[in-house]
Amino acid sequence: MSKQKLLSSKRLVFTSMDEPSPGPITRFWISSRPGLWPAIIFSAYAFSYILSYNAMHTAILAVSLCLIASVGFLFNDTIDRTIDEANNVHRWCLQTHLDLLLFCSAVSLNALSILISFYFLGTVVGLSLLGTFLLVGAYSLFLKKIPLLGNVVAAALSITPGLIMLLDVRFEAAWVDLNSGTTATLFLIIGFLLLLSREIKFDEFDEVGDRIGGRTTIPMLFDKRSLGVVYVLLNTIALALFIFAVATRGDHPLQINVRIAILITTVIFVLMISAYRSASKTMFYKTTRLVMFLIPLSIFFSF
Repeated sequence: MSKQKLLSSKRLVFTSMDEPSPGPITRFWISSRPGLWPAIIFSAYAFSYILSYNAMHTAILAVSLCLIASVGFLFNDTIDRTIDEANNVHRWCLQTHLDLLLFCSAVSLNALSILISFYFLGTVVGLSLLGTFLLVGAYSLFLKKIPLLGNVVAAALSITPGLIMLLDVRFEAAWVDLNSGTTATLFLIIGFLLLLSREIKFDEFDEVGDRIGGRTTIPMLFDKRSLGVVYVLLNTIALALFIFAVATRGDHPLQINVRIAILITTVIFVLMISAYRSASKTMFYKTTRLVMFLIPLSIFFSF
């Protein structure tokens, strides 16, 4: 292979979803955000570990949520084309018959996965997935245009793996471990608060495009200092709950639990400081993704 072809191949592999890509299928693949699938799957298995949820059921649920997330991103990118262009973001959108075929195929696969979930996982999970799918569409169409509500919905959608499992265990399981349920609830609240802060910060980076698109977001309503207070408040509550959850509910002796809680919290705190001080959206995105990896990882260390 020539040097020129090799460099071209590398560019194709490492193309960002925010950069122009060579063809419609590649653009479609990148805009479906497959890079987020491992995070969804990892989060699902972390909550499965807490709740003693069936491993095969966890896999089916995680795959369904990955497909819902991808269809949601694709739909949202099509609606936000003007806003993305203003933010110098280049993503896939419905333009050709091939694009329509690809999108319809993704939706059909999504529908099939929900039907499979109804059959194998039961009514609670099936209805939860269907509700998630509809909520994703509603978010893209109008919910994201409502200040704060859009951020709340986006953060809530991000914790659906654990939330759906908890609902399933509560409503369909013959026996419920209250201790595990409470631990899972605490981690859901922790994740929600961290993700809510993250979503508001994303709106701060996207303010130019949002103004062009006619959206009103929290960063448009508050000054930098007030936004800083919001970020500190949300993240401080989340980290305090994290220390409490690990220190008081972990399976190790109290001293070990406290050490694990303090160690992980310190790492998260340093990462969050770095992320929120950064002027780069890419750096903020990557750093906070690492934080959201450490939270479920701590479950395996502590419980």
